[in-house]
Amino acid sequence: LAGYIPREYSEEIIDFSLISAEKFEYMCRDLLIELGFVDVYLRGGINAPDGGVDIVGIELDKRIFETRRIRWLFQCKHVKKQLDRKDLVEIPMLLEEFSAECYGVFYTGVFSAQTLDRIENINRSKHYCIKCWDGAYISRLIEEYPRIKEKYFGI
Repeated sequence: LAGYIPREYSEEIIDFSLISAEKFEYMCRDLLIELGFVDVYLRGGINAPDGGVDIVGIELDKRIFETRRIRWLFQCKHVKKQLDRKDLVEIPMLLEEFSAECYGVFYTGVFSAQTLDRIENINRSKHYCIKCWDGAYISRLIEEYPRIKEKYFGI
């Protein structure tokens, strides 16, 4: 999966306020399935304490002689506050707790430069795999999968 792409590279931003936080989580799950993730499931209830993990899924890394299964944890932030310092500090602990290798954040807004810098520093210093997708990038992905766009936005 590609990581963060700045807002200026997206042609059209979908209005995510048209769907609820619950639908946004379901949409992210469906998007991951379209992207080829397997064993994808929602964890906990919407707006319930989930400890920073909304979705769990497996990315298949197909190689010549084997297929490596990479366990991902995802957090979905729908038209709300950004990741704060506390959220970022918890990511390595969550990866360890869930025996996962990668952490992804779907956020309908725009990540601050400070947040992106912190994530980059965590990735570099601890060799973690943390990826962020903002509203612009998610919009681009949705454009590639018309079934998702129709199902959640009726477009």
